[in-house]
Amino acid sequence: FIPLSTTVEDGGRIPIAISVILIILVLIGITIYLTHDYYETKRWKQGIFPLKLKYTPENLLKAYISLSANLIRRDIAENAVKSEFSIYYLKKEFSNCKEDVQKALKFSIKYPIQLNTVCTWINENVKEDFNRLQIIYFLTSQSMVNGKIMPQEYRFLEYLTDQFKLDLKDLDSIIASFYR
Repeated sequence: FIPLSTTVEDGGRIPIAISVILIILVLIGITIYLTHDYYETKRWKQGIFPLKLKYTPENLLKAYISLSANLIRRDIAENAVKSEFSIYYLKKEFSNCKEDVQKALKFSIKYPIQLNTVCTWINENVKEDFNRLQIIYFLTSQSMVNGKIMPQEYRFLEYLTDQFKLDLKDLDSIIASFYR
């Protein structure tokens, strides 16, 4: 004798076939989630900023973290100070995001994003020059944590300014404001 239904706490009965189907759907959902997470992590480890990401504050934060990590790698001697600054700034500016900034920054330092992919995403999703200048301002602030911009950091900022289709005079004005 095989029961065709099972009892639920409230006294109702659910056919076993429906229970099996629900369990299978849950297992399929878990498998899809884990597979997506695996491939997403693999893509990030390859240094590719996913261009199909929709514009959300969380994804903008990921772009900031990617660029910040790239900058930190240019002056590894000041890694700790620049990381602390970046974490503090990003937690404050993106306080509504649930991303673990510290963990994401460490990951991005270990697996840097190709600059062309993150710059392309930013150009496609951050339309206003002022908002792209905000990114340059943040990165310049991060560079200046130790009181000066290293030549490799300046070249990085110059490259980003060009990629964001901004005027180099704006970068120089931002830098000059820190020396005043």
